[in-house]
Amino acid sequence: MATLGSGDVSLQLPIFEIEFIGQNKFLYGLTPDARTRRTLLMIFIFCLLEVQVAFTQEVNWVVVEGKAGKIASNLEKTRRQAIENADKKAVAKALVPGISVEALLVNLRLRGSLLGGIPYGVVVSREILKEGPVQSADNSESFYRVWMRAAVIQKIGGEDSSFDLDATLNQSVFKDGDEMKIQIRSTQSCHLSVYNILEGEKIIQLLPNSLSDQTFLKAFEVYTFPSKDDRKKGLRLKVHLPKNKKAVTESIYILALPYPFKLRPSDIPEGIFGVFDGQTAFMKDLIGEVVNIPSGSRAEALIQYDIYK
Repeated sequence: MATLGSGDVSLQLPIFEIEFIGQNKFLYGLTPDARTRRTLLMIFIFCLLEVQVAFTQEVNWVVVEGKAGKIASNLEKTRRQAIENADKKAVAKALVPGISVEALLVNLRLRGSLLGGIPYGVVVSREILKEGPVQSADNSESFYRVWMRAAVIQKIGGEDSSFDLDATLNQSVFKDGDEMKIQIRSTQSCHLSVYNILEGEKIIQLLPNSLSDQTFLKAFEVYTFPSKDDRKKGLRLKVHLPKNKKAVTESIYILALPYPFKLRPSDIPEGIFGVFDGQTAFMKDLIGEVVNIPSGSRAEALIQYDIYK
């Protein structure tokens, strides 16, 4: 639990000026002194309620490492970048373990959207444990490293209900080898990223890809992926069962942002060539990036589908 005045958080109560007209007059049956006491009591109770709302969020303390390099002439700039990278890792480490595809699907069924399904976290306090320039193992380059202890909270609210994605598949049930088409519509102009969530919450990237790097979508326009231009290039989305499986359930996750999004590691395989070989990132890696994006700056969609032999 958070404590008042700890870390970077402090509490200042508002100052109220109360004026009474005349002396010894009764207001609502109370003397001025009694009314003052009641007013102050109401103010105190109100402030307590506000404080309770603000501080009932659980604070998660984590220890993380942040790096930035190569060290340039501006050492302080490199240090700030290392701390920013550590902040992102701290938010991911604190929030991601409580999020799964199953939890997102439950949220989707209950609320009809993913709004708030993946929270936004912020670092509210940090303690630098160790920091300084270090050399790489082969001494070929130097970078700045920070070890720190960080307090992370899940920021409540801030979602933009006017920023919404409507996404559908051409089918909800596929046979092995069927072709998939994804239709997407956004209420705001945005850049799209599309991922296929496989068994074990492994992910492969569908968009952008080496044949189609155009991710911009105008507000209220309908985009079909693969597009006609994609299909002319030979791009197809075909669903396949894993080896020795007769049926499987998978999902499509779509992220819309005001800017192009790049998932780290950037070398995760594309899902447009051949059969998946098992080398990929995981959904937790993707969520670890998304929890650092303010809720009001993103829209998401999650579509589940089945594949049968």
